[in-house]
Amino acid sequence: MDARVISPHREDRRSVGSDAPQLMSDEGLVAVAKMRDRTAFDELHKRHAAKMFRVAHRITRHREDAENAVQESFLIAYVHLKNFEGRTRPSTWLSRIAGNAALMKVRRNRVSRGVPIEAPTQRSELRPEDKLEDSSPDSEEICAKRRAGGSPERCGRKAATNTSGGCRTVLVPGMLLA
Repeated sequence: MDARVISPHREDRRSVGSDAPQLMSDEGLVAVAKMRDRTAFDELHKRHAAKMFRVAHRITRHREDAENAVQESFLIAYVHLKNFEGRTRPSTWLSRIAGNAALMKVRRNRVSRGVPIEAPTQRSELRPEDKLEDSSPDSEEICAKRRAGGSPERCGRKAATNTSGGCRTVLVPGMLLA
């Protein structure tokens, strides 16, 4: 009977080693992750991905864009981890990166969805039934109708009395009213 005895010290070391990132503070994880320890950065990802998604989704209002923004955020955070100075909490730093990535996503989408004025994709012609026309006569038509009715003075007097201010002289073809 060949039985292997495993030392309890070895098992403890292995389990503590694998649980070590879970027991560390965010600041400790950042310090370890700065040394390019992937497990420490993975733990930061596990802890903060949901919050970063909520921040990004609140800005983009679109699930896929928010997910992409979070993915870009973690890539940016990993690349610039060495520049993190620790003046803020790591969660604040990551949330800020996620917010900025989401804003960039929104800006890119806004630009790509816009249609330039110079090159419209479709020319929209109005159908005759879509055109709105003002059927009420304008002031020239009103005066022309009154003149045709034999009373050009009435048209001129009415126009003169409707003016504001001191000027009350109206020129009507063929006559001057004062």
